[in-house]
Amino acid sequence: MTWNPTLFIFGEDESCNIGEEITWSCNSQQPKIDDTVYLIRVGQEPRGIVARGVVTQESFDESDFRDLAQQKRKIRFRFTDVRMDQSEGSLPLLVLQHAFPEQQWSPQSSGIAIKPDYETELSQLWTANKGKHSLDIALRWCYDNKDSNDAWFQKYRATCERAQHLHASGEVLDDDLRLLWHSREKEHPIASVRSNGLSGSEVEKNRSLLKELTLDILRDPSPAKYDTVCRQWESWKEQGLFAAVYRAQINRFFAAANPTDFICAADNKFPEKFGKQLTQAFHIPLDVKGSWGQASKNIIDEVTPLIAEDWNPLKRNIAFWNLYQKTKKITDDELEVAAPENTMTTETPIGTNTILYGPPGTGKTYCVIERAVKAAKPELHDCTDREILKAEYDILLSAKRIRFVTFHQSFSYEEFIEGLQAKSDDGQISYDVKPGIFKQICNDAERGTTTAGSPLAMAIEQFKLQLELENRMTLTTKKGNSFGVEFHGNTTFRAFPEGTTNENLGKGYPVSIEHIWNEYQGINQERIYNPSYVKAILHHLIETYDVPAFDAVTASAPEPFVLVIDEINRGNISKIFGELITLIEPSKRAGQKEALSVQLPYSGETFSVPSNLHIIGTMNTADRSLATMDTALRRRFDYIEMMPDYTPLNGMVVKGINIADILRTLNDRIEYLYDREHSLGHAFFMPIAHKESDNDKFDELASIFKKKILPLLQEYFFEDWEKICLILGDNQKTDTQLQFVTQQAFNTQQLFGASYAADQYADDRKVFVINDHAFSTPEAYLQITTGSSPTSDNQ
Repeated sequence: MTWNPTLFIFGEDESCNIGEEITWSCNSQQPKIDDTVYLIRVGQEPRGIVARGVVTQESFDESDFRDLAQQKRKIRFRFTDVRMDQSEGSLPLLVLQHAFPEQQWSPQSSGIAIKPDYETELSQLWTANKGKHSLDIALRWCYDNKDSNDAWFQKYRATCERAQHLHASGEVLDDDLRLLWHSREKEHPIASVRSNGLSGSEVEKNRSLLKELTLDILRDPSPAKYDTVCRQWESWKEQGLFAAVYRAQINRFFAAANPTDFICAADNKFPEKFGKQLTQAFHIPLDVKGSWGQASKNIIDEVTPLIAEDWNPLKRNIAFWNLYQKTKKITDDELEVAAPENTMTTETPIGTNTILYGPPGTGKTYCVIERAVKAAKPELHDCTDREILKAEYDILLSAKRIRFVTFHQSFSYEEFIEGLQAKSDDGQISYDVKPGIFKQICNDAERGTTTAGSPLAMAIEQFKLQLELENRMTLTTKKGNSFGVEFHGNTTFRAFPEGTTNENLGKGYPVSIEHIWNEYQGINQERIYNPSYVKAILHHLIETYDVPAFDAVTASAPEPFVLVIDEINRGNISKIFGELITLIEPSKRAGQKEALSVQLPYSGETFSVPSNLHIIGTMNTADRSLATMDTALRRRFDYIEMMPDYTPLNGMVVKGINIADILRTLNDRIEYLYDREHSLGHAFFMPIAHKESDNDKFDELASIFKKKILPLLQEYFFEDWEKICLILGDNQKTDTQLQFVTQQAFNTQQLFGASYAADQYADDRKVFVINDHAFSTPEAYLQITTGSSPTSDNQ
């Protein structure tokens, strides 16, 4: 059984008790009384099996707790073992995925059967790890299930013992230097380093210095000594003794000198990367901001109380590396999730620029929700549960990672990219540059995260309020030059340098809030305008409002963003996109080999479109033909056609009226008389499915025909009523009471009097009248597909 805490919680403490019975969604009808049930937490970390129980009631239907009108298949089971906390022995998802690779650990479908070959082993794994921390379980599994680890351990231990021998003897041989400082062997006992590390000639030239350094480190292999050695090596580099500060070799040496306090990975960024993994997967708070040496010790100090006391430090370090590699592989593969049983998917891969096009009512806007969520959260690519996708859509929409805009005939470049906005300040009119929705989402995507709610965003808002109260505040640049700061609204501060020879400062020098963000996050710094004022204001914000340093780890993996453009073909594309139409091509985006940028006309800023921004458009082909679309737009988007789908209407019968057959017949006639781009979509008829009684369903059908289908046909055929009658099959009905549209001839004598002489065209003039009675008669709908029958003629 799957449990997503973002959608359902057991109570305030998100826990359940042994012996407690609970009703749970289960798509499968296979569970029988006394079958074993495992509850797996999905959707948020820490993911994995958190409880076991037995079935007490087999499959039955019950109202869904989120929508009482919907029925869901469920079972009841009783908890026999509960391990909600990681310290109680919950089985991590990482272990489950690698230990049982053929099993479907699906985060979407509840009720996936454990494969028979895995039942015993899974039960043993659950039983054996009761009371252990999930991290301890993961580390133990990672070490025990790699054949080469024992051989690595033997070499690793021999190297560490050799280092201790050097400390005891006080004598360092040339072979010792080669092993501990120079060796670049791929199978090095501790860690391999890149080919551009410490060279043999440098070792030979600095043999005495390195021998002295070796003994000095072995006397005190601590984080403090590590920092001292790195500073000393900087000095040696400046003196020309070494070509670089070889941190990988320094890290590896400390790993051999003190494996209790230092991990065995020589990569200088490893503690930061591994610490992020531990924080995400196991909710372990870690401080990895310092040097490699201090960060290594911080990780070990935090992890040690959570794992068994019998861990050998060397085996623990090897397990750290194994766990990092396995977690990294899952992350790189975007956590492939198996599809639920008995389902097939023909999902089209989501591209960077996509347009869903088709006739009205084919579910384009409905499908946008699914596609936008899967673009923003690739780990949900295989999800088919509409409720989960809609919930994620609402979350992403509120977080501004998904944004929605509708094009129309008057929509302009100034609204979409940037434009000038007039404002009055003490009667003086001025104009500020206001970013449009596309520029805003590009800026957020470039940063990799939204700014809303962050410490810097809150500090900027507080600073604005303070300036509104004080009007002007004096700050100082890094060089000691004083300047005044004012805020007149919108997205720019104003700087007024003191002591300038230019007395006419006007509105002062602009300091863009966007550029403050760029400086804070270390991106696009070459584009920053008035950088001395930007840096001074940012320094003031950090110091005054305790803004923490930007997390560069988060910035290195930017989150995907999605811009949804509804009715994209209703706008003037050339007018709206302007020069940016070229930049949205995947190959022209920032970071790509053929990346391009432009200078925006109003702000003068250099602008490019980030690679992590997806654009999804919808296009109604009845509003404008695809053939008449802007060619520049057409070749920069992937087009996915969405035509009427009769499958959802299969089995939908109302008072003998087969809805799918009616829609298919109407569309065949429309395609013959007009074209396929003006078909009627299946979505028009979907509300019928939500009605309970047959009478209510028929009333809904009548309303759809009268208020949606008939007006749309009038628009399609420009009130050519004869063609509309052909579409509805009225020409085949002998009983005029069953015709939705009836024909009546003009009575010219009644209209104009007996003396009126009709002209040669008068006899052809007819009046068409909508027949309300037909909409409330089931036979009228039946004869859309069958025409008149002997039965109806007799009636």
